[in-house]
Amino acid sequence: MQGVGCRAQVMELALGIGHIHGFVRNLSDGRVEICVKGDDWRIDDLAKIIRTQMHPPVVVERVMMESLEKEAIEKLDINNGFVIRRNLH
Repeated sequence: MQGVGCRAQVMELALGIGHIHGFVRNLSDGRVEICVKGDDWRIDDLAKIIRTQMHPPVVVERVMMESLEKEAIEKLDINNGFVIRRNLH
């Protein structure tokens, strides 16, 4: 869901967990994409919090997780903190 502060909330949550690198951005179809790199338990914690603790008006209908190969992760350039990226339209 876009336009309701979702990206800012996700960034705040990721920074609160700490030691997670990545980004959050809006996609052209209305979904929000989150790409992260970090310890498995930190990523699992972030996913759980996103599923259960986002503040209204954000509504999380589904969280889909996918592991990427090392080469794909390198292309995403997610090694310097956690940021909000420009929309992908």
